[in-house]
Amino acid sequence: DSDVVESVRHKLGELTDLHGLKRIFKDARKDKGQDDFLGNVVLRLKDLHCWDDQWYQLEPRTETYPNRGQCHLQFLRATTSSRTQPSYTVHRHLLQQLVSYEILQHQAGSISWDGELSRHASTVLYLHATQKDLSDFHQVMAQWLAYSKLYQSLEFNSNCLLHQITSIEYQWVQERLRPEQKAELAESFQSLLTYGISLIRRYRIIFPLSVPRSTERLQSLLRVLVQMCKMKAFHELCTLSPNLPQMVSTALKSGTTEWFHMKKQHLKPMVKSMEENGKALSRLLVEVIGDLQQGQKIWNKFFINTLKLNLFSIAYLELESLVAEHVQEQLHEVDSSMSKPTAESLFQLYMNLQELYQMKDFLPKRDGPLALSNFHQWFKEAVPQWLQKAYTIALERAERAVQMDQLTPFGEHNKHSTSTVDLSTCYAQIVKTWQQLNWPDPEEAFMIMVKLVEDMCKIALMYCRLIKERAEALSLSEQNEGEAANRTHLPQLCIVVNNIKQLRLLILKLPSQLDWAQLEQRTGAVINQQQIQHTLHNQLDSAVSCLDHEIRDVVQALATKLEKGIARHIQELSSSKDNQEPEDSIIPLMKFLESELQYLNEHLVQENFK
Repeated sequence: DSDVVESVRHKLGELTDLHGLKRIFKDARKDKGQDDFLGNVVLRLKDLHCWDDQWYQLEPRTETYPNRGQCHLQFLRATTSSRTQPSYTVHRHLLQQLVSYEILQHQAGSISWDGELSRHASTVLYLHATQKDLSDFHQVMAQWLAYSKLYQSLEFNSNCLLHQITSIEYQWVQERLRPEQKAELAESFQSLLTYGISLIRRYRIIFPLSVPRSTERLQSLLRVLVQMCKMKAFHELCTLSPNLPQMVSTALKSGTTEWFHMKKQHLKPMVKSMEENGKALSRLLVEVIGDLQQGQKIWNKFFINTLKLNLFSIAYLELESLVAEHVQEQLHEVDSSMSKPTAESLFQLYMNLQELYQMKDFLPKRDGPLALSNFHQWFKEAVPQWLQKAYTIALERAERAVQMDQLTPFGEHNKHSTSTVDLSTCYAQIVKTWQQLNWPDPEEAFMIMVKLVEDMCKIALMYCRLIKERAEALSLSEQNEGEAANRTHLPQLCIVVNNIKQLRLLILKLPSQLDWAQLEQRTGAVINQQQIQHTLHNQLDSAVSCLDHEIRDVVQALATKLEKGIARHIQELSSSKDNQEPEDSIIPLMKFLESELQYLNEHLVQENFK
């Protein structure tokens, strides 16, 4: 109407028939510069509401005609699904998409998401619920359905589900729901329960302790499952309400079995031999023991607090039975002709089995024996080789210690040399072997003790012989270097006496170190006291007597050397000149006695000096 060339009235005058209308369209097509633009409307999305009915100011294209008038617009927010689906279902799908987006925005990992939606997402959901007149209960139910479903594909903190569980429980009225909604809610309960149980079955993999907050995640999941199964809605909609503790117990058993077989396959030796089998079994036992220790110290309290289930007891009984069966299968070919490496690998396996069996002390009271109750019987053929190895190692170490000994005092306050320290270590290792064996059968344990005591006594006598030979060798070496024979040999003999005396003390400590009193108590029903006295105590007394004899021999050698010195001085005294004063003649003898006796007093153990 504002065309500068022709007025609308003039143009309308040409509309006398269809031919005139056709002509107008043809002119408009030719003249591309002309259009019917009235103005534009600028709207901000954040200013829109779920429903709007307003007049908006038209904005001009140019400043030539700024006043373009107003436009009446009506806005109604809708989704494409709303035409075919109920508003409640649309709201749930919308919520699901928004939650998925929120989770994926957390680059540090979906678990870090706390369940809170952004302000914009919350606004969209609020507007949709308001527009569709959804009740608080239906909104909470939609949240539960969305969150519980997403938890099974995009894992996040399961504490987010606790709020919906509490809200549904507080507002629950079954009549509010249509049949399809009841079925949907029941299916969500069952789906989450099945998924949660599957996570618990694989908790060692899903919640590894190497990942931060794994314990919190498992604890949260257990709480969600417990609270869900307590809900009125759960019991009313799920006609066959499951026994949650029983389901978890079954899942833990099957999961433990799966984990054991996975570890067994992973640690399977590449070369099939008794030695390699023993090493593989030991590695498997280390894994099992570590898993049980984690269960007992870390995981157990969560299952006890939430479900009153003893995870350690479930896992231990399952693993103990699996280990017993597997080890027996692998050891059925063990015999006394096994190689030394095989015997060594079996000793480590025995130690690991013993540690596993001792963990039974953490079990609550139970009836019946365990599968590992008599596991020591599987290793009877290997015991002689274990004892022989302990003896051989101690013997070789004692021999090396004597060879390296320079027969000089070990430290300022000691009167014995370094070899006695090494010998003490040898005995301590044999004592440790006895303690490690901890053989359950009392009669067999007694025979093992007899063998160990016999070996230690043999080492003691061998040491006496070697240390005296070492003293002779050092004395000869020093004599060849031109030193005074009498004084140079005296220090070595003093050290020899002190060393044997120290060895005697070690031998006398064996009954307490090996806990003979406890052994006698254990064997009281099968071995009489006289037999114990005859075998153990007499054997020890005999060794002590031999050491006393060795001490007397060396002390006698010292006395002999002293007598020779005294005799030499007396001979010099008798051949002294008559005009020499008696006091002056006896001075060399007195100085000799004072010097030698003072040396012996300082370097001999006091008991030997007396």
